[in-house]
Amino acid sequence: MNKEIKHNCQKDFFYEIALPIRVSKNFTYKCNKRLKKGIRVIVPFNHTHHTGIVWEERSSPPTDYNVKNILEIVDDTPSISTELMKLAQWISQYYSISCGQTLAAMLPAAFNIQVQQQVRVAETSYSKDLPKAVHEMISTLDKKEWLEIRELKQKLKIKNFQYWLETLESEGILEIKRSFDSKIKKKIANFIILQEVEKFPKLTKKQEEAYQYMKNFGKDFALAKIAKIYSYSIVKALRSKGLLSIEPREVQLGFNFAKKLLPPKKITLSSEQNSAIDAIS
Repeated sequence: MNKEIKHNCQKDFFYEIALPIRVSKNFTYKCNKRLKKGIRVIVPFNHTHHTGIVWEERSSPPTDYNVKNILEIVDDTPSISTELMKLAQWISQYYSISCGQTLAAMLPAAFNIQVQQQVRVAETSYSKDLPKAVHEMISTLDKKEWLEIRELKQKLKIKNFQYWLETLESEGILEIKRSFDSKIKKKIANFIILQEVEKFPKLTKKQEEAYQYMKNFGKDFALAKIAKIYSYSIVKALRSKGLLSIEPREVQLGFNFAKKLLPPKKITLSSEQNSAIDAIS
């Protein structure tokens, strides 16, 4: 379900946000809501947008740069656990990289949100002391109709396009609508389901070889398991002869990143194992 990003954040609370960028620190943003650690937010950075993770709350803003607003809160509850955040922090300190970079490497690509942006004119009366190219940008837009920002950029070829877009938005001349899909996309993969037939059809040598190989994986399995060994044309030939069917299925990502990690089980070591540990220590 698409959400629309609203500019409703004020100077109330300050949060360090972990961003997937090559700067070994977190950046502070502000919002008028109390946010939980581990939730995803969308923030502006260097004339673009990033999916960041709320790292921790700050009592006061930094003094070396202007704090920007959090554009949108993506999650109602934390997407990653405290334990995973601690692990990311340890890795970032050990390898001297940002916590955001560490999380980007640890989490699936679907964790990042793609933002769609549309723009229109909000105010037609404004100071005329603007570059000619900026006037062209404003005159290209309509006050009623939304235009995709990527289309506007392709049309105009303006230098410092993102800078002027943000500046005109902050001055109320342009209105920008940002939307995104808040759900992590489901991964779909094709599965082969072997069928039972009353009369076994005649197969070519290659088809027979492929069919016998497929039987090693059981009645159903992911097509990817054999894709590098046998061509899709062979699979389709076997399907046309009624030996198998192909259906799309949702594939589990395999890990709930918000789930609390269970403590390790207690293991009783033998005397030899204890001696080995002592020697290593």
